[in-house]
Amino acid sequence: MTKIIFFLGQECNHCHVMFPLVDRLEKEHQDMEIQRLEVWHHPENVETMKQYREAIKKEYGEEGLPTPTFINLDTGKALVGETSYEDLEAWAMGK
Repeated sequence: MTKIIFFLGQECNHCHVMFPLVDRLEKEHQDMEIQRLEVWHHPENVETMKQYREAIKKEYGEEGLPTPTFINLDTGKALVGETSYEDLEAWAMGK
């Protein structure tokens, strides 16, 4: 089972664009488990996000903890920012 963490901000407009895409990904891929962690109002989730700082920096290109950010626990890779469903799906499947 593919495990993904979706770090989001409750008021983040880019995150809101991604919500239906993440829901669709879960629906179409029953073998994926996506954990949603809100980081703007939950400091404990920020601490979890910091564990993936190097993967985020590699994708994002600079220091920071941007939202939305996805971490694929199987590949260790990050996906940062708003993207298309097709790109999200390909990334989630390790392509």
